Amino acid sequence: MVASGSCNQGRNSIDVTSYCKIGTQKFTLTVVDEGGSSAVRTFTVQKVDVRIESEYNDRYVVEAGKAVQFTYTPYGAISKTIHFKLNGVEDTITTAASGVLQSYSISGQPHGTYLLEVWATAVVNNTDVETNHIYRDIIWYDPEADSQGNYKNPVIGCIYRNDYYGKVSVRQYDTLPIVYNVFDPTTNYPVVRRYVDNVLIGTDTMQTSQGIWNFKSDVVGDHTLRIECRNTVVTIVVTVTELGIDVDPITGGLELDFNPVGITNNSENRIWENDNYHMTVSDNFDWANGGYKIDENGDSYFLIKSGTSATFDYTMFTGGVDGNPSRTGSEMKIIFMTENVQNPEAVWFTNVETRTQTVDDVSVTINMGIQMSAHNGWLKTNKASDVNV
Repeated sequence: MVASGSCNQGRNSIDVTSYCKIGTQKFTLTVVDEGGSSAVRTFTVQKVDVRIESEYNDRYVVEAGKAVQFTYTPYGAISKTIHFKLNGVEDTITTAASGVLQSYSISGQPHGTYLLEVWATAVVNNTDVETNHIYRDIIWYDPEADSQGNYKNPVIGCIYRNDYYGKVSVRQYDTLPIVYNVFDPTTNYPVVRRYVDNVLIGTDTMQTSQGIWNFKSDVVGDHTLRIECRNTVVTIVVTVTELGIDVDPITGGLELDFNPVGITNNSENRIWENDNYHMTVSDNFDWANGGYKIDENGDSYFLIKSGTSATFDYTMFTGGVDGNPSRTGSEMKIIFMTENVQNPEAVWFTNVETRTQTVDDVSVTINMGIQMSAHNGWLKTNKASDVNV
């Protein structure tokens, strides 16, 4: 028995979707009134799993002019129309295959990038069904120079390019990972510039062909992003939608805002600075395993490996009247995580200023500031009091 209950006067309904398995099955409905009379109805239900998947990897280039075999797997034991749209030109095939790897041949193209969009449609019980859409930006590549020694333009592959993909939607403060592939016939280390609304926000010397731009914004509306390599440009239009709650960070009187979003270890500005302050790193800083990273949620962070350090030439506790923040107040916000801790007393963050003050006609040395270890920390004011944090 799936479910039972009382029937009210009028129309009654029950959703049996969660009880259905893929395929055809029967459900029997029995209704009994107060006098003991019953009515029985039998329904035949067909549940169809219509979708399409592909593990085709568009990170690698294809020789210019050479055909591509695009592999995919359709699902759904019914007749389906598979749609293939390459740079806006559509082709279709019909298949009843389900769960079996299929191949579609794409004729060779000249040097450049071509956005492939693939999806399936079907008719189930006189209802039109459309599956998810798969996007791959296929690169046909010619690395050779012509007879005059001139090379082809660089190619930049990115499925979110606006010319065929359209606008990309993301909510305020969410991170949009933009994966792009760059090949420049003139170098193994292409230089890529990234712009947001015509403002240059990063210059990267790529060590591999693939990069990831983690875009995040709190400004609602359309934003035009550009990825440039020499004279090749890919434009991406991102629509930032309102989150619905106000979580804007405090900006009034903000002195230092170190935000790793949009910076990579290959960025020209990886050593952060603003108009007043600078970051330095230790001589042994591990840029191979540390530095700018991306977590499992797609958020950016700055990783400092054990035995290395990063320093900002800013002292938090020198503001206010007579260098005393206890008079005017001071605020800071640090988002952090420690892991694989072997020494719980090891200090990972410190900003302490040593000063000499006169207390009751006696000169005393005071350490004022904050210090954090893996599990706890302390805050000292100019009164030399300790506050655990």
